[in-house]
Amino acid sequence: MFGRLKQIAMLLWIMATPKVTQTPLTVMKELRKQGKERLPASVQNEINKNKKLKTSTFKFAKAFLSSECISRHNGRFVINSFLPPFPSEAYNRMFTNLLSGRKLSPVSAYIAVTKNCPYNCWHCSFKGRSRPDLPIEKQLSLIDSLCRLGTSIIGFTGGEPLLHPDICALIKRSVQNGAETILFTTGYNLDITTAEKLKQAGLWAICFSLDSHIPEIHNRLRGRTNAFAEVMSAIQTARKSGLYTMVSSVATPEFMKEQSYQKIYDLVSRMKVNEYRIIEAMPCGKLLNNSQTIISGQDIKELRQFHIRTNAKSPATKVCSFNQIESPELFGCGAGTQHMFIDNAGEVCPCDFTPLSFGNITQTPLSDIWLKMNQAFNLPRRNCFIQKNYKLIARKIQENNAEIPLSPDHSIEICRQCPFDEMPDYFKTICKS
Repeated sequence: MFGRLKQIAMLLWIMATPKVTQTPLTVMKELRKQGKERLPASVQNEINKNKKLKTSTFKFAKAFLSSECISRHNGRFVINSFLPPFPSEAYNRMFTNLLSGRKLSPVSAYIAVTKNCPYNCWHCSFKGRSRPDLPIEKQLSLIDSLCRLGTSIIGFTGGEPLLHPDICALIKRSVQNGAETILFTTGYNLDITTAEKLKQAGLWAICFSLDSHIPEIHNRLRGRTNAFAEVMSAIQTARKSGLYTMVSSVATPEFMKEQSYQKIYDLVSRMKVNEYRIIEAMPCGKLLNNSQTIISGQDIKELRQFHIRTNAKSPATKVCSFNQIESPELFGCGAGTQHMFIDNAGEVCPCDFTPLSFGNITQTPLSDIWLKMNQAFNLPRRNCFIQKNYKLIARKIQENNAEIPLSPDHSIEICRQCPFDEMPDYFKTICKS
């Protein structure tokens, strides 16, 4: 009961904060002038009559955020790491993008800033990409292009992004362009000096991979004898520096059987981590064409319930399960339409786990590549693209002895063979006109 009351109070606080509501209200009014309805009629009427947001709006927002835990971090509201904290320029950009004239704009983009990594993780999705890293000048230019497209969240991954000598410069450039930033890391060599430099550069959030609450298992799965000790120290360092701190795990059938998600959550919640993210094992990279690591429908249901049940208590450590956020009833799969991934060599892919390239930024403007990818994927889908189509992609790679990621021609051919299923419920609302 206390958790629900706390979330109601938080939502009322948000609705009473003009810095949060002004841009969405302005955009929704403008869209209605253009004949584009994006909200239920009762909510839109409250907006159009310039009244204070009242009952209909509150009920709509409460229902939409019913599975989430709204929190405060460094003076801003946070729903989860799929969305930028607010108020912020990145948050406003999500709404102003609706006026851009594009069908869809990227909410997030993740960049593999280097292929180098001292770990040998069991599930590495980057396996098979061996081309040289882009020079820093190209990476900075890429960030400029992403922000011109309207990207709100830029994530830095790899390889191990902490090995990039200019990672702080990349973060700073993103923040100067109005994006929020996340760094995905094993925790390798993160000391307080490095953490403070990342924070000073403008880093919002940092996410550490953790495969098990048992040190020996985590070390084995990471291929490094002291991996567990390194990540535990890094988590404590990030918390001390004031970064929004997350821990992420990959769910497999064995992981679910042992209820490892609960055991890891208990560990990281004691460490006062801000968010615990759970993603399914994906059939790509080292797991290409490996169906044995894919979790069952019952496992998915269990993770979704864990997400909802835990967040209902309004805990200090919220849960962000991809199965819930990317469910058909919410956002679905936004690969190639709401999200993109750019690898260390500049190949632009729909997501971190889908080895399809639609062009290289060293040869084609990012805006043109984004349009080509949008046209191929059309709209967000109810089901994860790679999980539904990995056998077709793996067969294409094997038959052609093809380099990863597949070329734009092969990628477009794959998309043509993967018919659009149906939009997730959220996008049925915002894309209906």
